Amino acid sequence: SIVVNLLLAPTPRSLLQSALAQRLRSAAAALAGDATAAQRMQDYLRAGLSVCRLWLQRMGLEHSVPVLDLAALHAANEATFALLSSVGLALSNPAAGLPGTVRSALGQRLTQMADIFAAGAYPVEIEAVAAGDAPLSELAAIVLSDINATLLGFAVAPPVAPAASVRASGFFLPDAFSNPEHSRYALKTTAAAMFCYLLYSLLNWPGIHTCMLTCYIVSLATAAESVEKLVLRLVGCLIGAALGLAAMVWVVPQLTSLPQYLALIFAGPLLSAWVAVGSERIAYAGLQMALAFFMCVIQGAGPGFDMVLARDRIIGILLGNAVVYVVATHIWPVSVRGKIESGMDACLAALRQMLGAADVSTRRQLAASVQTLADTVQADLDRANYEPPTLRPGLAWLNQRRQIASRMASLTAPLLLPPGAAQLTVVERQLEELQGLWAELEPSREVAHAPT
Repeated sequence: SIVVNLLLAPTPRSLLQSALAQRLRSAAAALAGDATAAQRMQDYLRAGLSVCRLWLQRMGLEHSVPVLDLAALHAANEATFALLSSVGLALSNPAAGLPGTVRSALGQRLTQMADIFAAGAYPVEIEAVAAGDAPLSELAAIVLSDINATLLGFAVAPPVAPAASVRASGFFLPDAFSNPEHSRYALKTTAAAMFCYLLYSLLNWPGIHTCMLTCYIVSLATAAESVEKLVLRLVGCLIGAALGLAAMVWVVPQLTSLPQYLALIFAGPLLSAWVAVGSERIAYAGLQMALAFFMCVIQGAGPGFDMVLARDRIIGILLGNAVVYVVATHIWPVSVRGKIESGMDACLAALRQMLGAADVSTRRQLAASVQTLADTVQADLDRANYEPPTLRPGLAWLNQRRQIASRMASLTAPLLLPPGAAQLTVVERQLEELQGLWAELEPSREVAHAPT
């Protein structure tokens, strides 16, 4: 696997540069009026800097990129996020709207930068976009000035390397030895796995041993996350098993050589791989589809014909899912509502820090954190629907948090404006209003955190 990846897989640098090129092209297309590109740009903003930072981290671990280039790419990653935020503000706020000639010139500039990234380099010494004779409102002039400042310092590394300013999280969570939820989680997950182990041992049915593995795979911190993952495992298992059994009945008996068998193993998981590289909300189903397919088709050193073996493994997965559902929803159940509220608390704290931060790099990092946290909160709000009615928050509770989280995310772009901008006063009032609205929900939050 290591050799194949070294020879065929793209490098972290190429993945990063491709991602930055895609982001810049989406911003350029959004400036030209492409609604699909504008939505894609918003998706990139919600993702924040986490994906690109992961590739930057891997580049540092591999020592495959010169130190100066790595620092420049760190700066380019943050600057790209700032450009997308400014473009988003210009498109969403009529007071910050840019004239057509300026949008066209900026779109061309962003496309040229994307082409440089696609060619394997990174852009430097970028020229500013001139406003010309086009009339600009006060806020539009500030936005254009901020965009030009970002372009001029696009790949210029700050005095302190970004990696040095990130505090190491450590192996353990801060409350690893004080929060009883962690020990409860360990106990109930182990109890579920041991129940499955004892069950297939007493039944003398080792073919369903996958039930024990399933307990550890799908058991997560909250009931909503566990149920979501077991649903993905269940759906992926059934689809993959159907494909695998169909191959065993109609394809495998026709195989007469090793290349044909390898072609089947290659063709089978193509659909699974397509799903696995999709949204994180469905990616695990793709992995499970491939696993179930392999369980059916690969049973030893050659083609498999034993349908009982495939049946038993699938029954084990179904049994493990059922056991985890009962344990997650009835034994020390943990609702996702606590995770939602802690995420919103962190969002508000980051927004307050942005308001008082004078350093551009710090504000960009905080803005990315807010977007990522808000996106996670929205995903958890959707995930709450997986909880049973006894745990699930009410519809009004969910809608209130969803609206507040959306408003939090919308404040990041204005807060990236230079200090002293008049728009910041408006944003500060909006932030105070959000804080007051969040404080009014305190009674319902206390009920939500009450022990079950």
